[in-house]
Amino acid sequence: MIEQYPRKFTDEEKLAMGRELSEKGIEKGRLEEQKKAATAVFSGQIKILARECGDLQQKIFSGYEMIDVEVDVLPDTPEPGKKRLVRRDNGEYRDEWMTPAERQRSLFDGAEPPEAE
Repeated sequence: MIEQYPRKFTDEEKLAMGRELSEKGIEKGRLEEQKKAATAVFSGQIKILARECGDLQQKIFSGYEMIDVEVDVLPDTPEPGKKRLVRRDNGEYRDEWMTPAERQRSLFDGAEPPEAE
């Protein structure tokens, strides 16, 4: 029959275990820092992919995307108070109401209106 009994550690054994504990604690801290860094990298990559997925989902849902296109602005066309925006790339156009500032400018043939004193 075998039974367990306590065995006291010597001062040298306690010192050796203390050193080992210290080394393992330092290594644990290093691994935790590496884990944080890796988690941050992955989290950043996941956020980028989530944003890209959201953009693609929106494009699929709406069926279009907004792009910057150079246009020519034709004031008072097709009628006074409106302007026509003509795409330079394909000639498509749309008509919009002119803003009060745009209507004021058209009175001066493109010159800036005189400043109020």
